Amino acid sequence: TNGVIEDRQVGSIVGDDLITNGTFDTDTDWTLGTGWTISGGTLNANITAGSLVSQSGMGFANDETYIYSFEIKNYVSGSIRLGDAHNVWNTASADGVVSGETTLSGGPGDLVYFSTTLSFVGSIDNVFIYEVRNDLDITDVEIVKDGSYAAKFDGQDSKVDTGTDM
Repeated sequence: TNGVIEDRQVGSIVGDDLITNGTFDTDTDWTLGTGWTISGGTLNANITAGSLVSQSGMGFANDETYIYSFEIKNYVSGSIRLGDAHNVWNTASADGVVSGETTLSGGPGDLVYFSTTLSFVGSIDNVFIYEVRNDLDITDVEIVKDGSYAAKFDGQDSKVDTGTDM
């Protein structure tokens, strides 16, 4: 990657979206339990007993903070939980956007899941998870890329990725 430049006044500084196919455009990348389907651009559930859907390859790190968001559509009944191998992040039971922030504990993990508490009938869409980047430093530096782009940082309102890939 080329790094991240972000003004802290617009909110948290985050990395790339960790979820693959969070808009459910195809029936791929998710391991579906009993009662789950992907169709029509949503993850759909018609579940009367506990079941889960998951995605691996997250690379979650212990003590790191993540921002998440998902949308429940066509809600009929029941409730849905979002979590990782060690923690439940949120539980929801109505149409709408569910978002929040979680700091992981209990060890690193590779899996994110949606599960039902008992039953859930409805759809899920627009799933996003971003790691909050604490490795960004405030700086007063001018960056010129390819001689055509420049940015001046005043050391008060801006941050620049000082990682090794810059």
